[in-house]
Amino acid sequence: MTLEEAIRRRRSVRRFAPDPVPEADLERLVALAQLAPSASNQQMWRFLAITNREVLERMRGAVLDRYDELAGRLTDDAAQVAARGAKGYSSFFADAPVTIAVLAQPYQSPMRQALLSLEGSPERLGGTTGYPDVQSIGAAIAHLLLAATELGYGTCWMTGPLAAREQLEAILGVQPPWRLLALVPVGKPADAPGPHGPRREGSGLSWVR
Repeated sequence: MTLEEAIRRRRSVRRFAPDPVPEADLERLVALAQLAPSASNQQMWRFLAITNREVLERMRGAVLDRYDELAGRLTDDAAQVAARGAKGYSSFFADAPVTIAVLAQPYQSPMRQALLSLEGSPERLGGTTGYPDVQSIGAAIAHLLLAATELGYGTCWMTGPLAAREQLEAILGVQPPWRLLALVPVGKPADAPGPHGPRREGSGLSWVR
């Protein structure tokens, strides 16, 4: 499979067959993800493969409870419906044979420390520096998804579960400076994924000549 074929075949898969994913395949996916570019080559990522069904169900429960809590605190009916509707598409990771938790640690550099003294907070600093840690992790996840496609696996890049980030980090034993940035369920698709959705008008190439 060429790189272009992998890009064109990749889909967000939400229904998985129960077939286990061999450890050798998971190691290959992560090895290829590690080859992604990262700011100052700091490789500020970790990949945690979760196959324990009890742990996955605890994670699912934490996500469902969190969205119920959020829905209960919202006063707008439409917002409540949206919060409860998010439960399904934020918890299906537990149905995959394996889910990879992608962890990140903050980007560090002398320039970052100098700018932090000027900006006064990491939040403002992120806007100034372009969030190099998040961009680096995004590149690694993209490598992971394409490598999985080449091996015939379905994946989905999930951030919806992060509504319960603190609860998930506690279940997984994630300690600072590490933080959970995404979940990626991996497995053989339960059915043939449909075509890509239409690309948004205006999202393609423009020119400054």
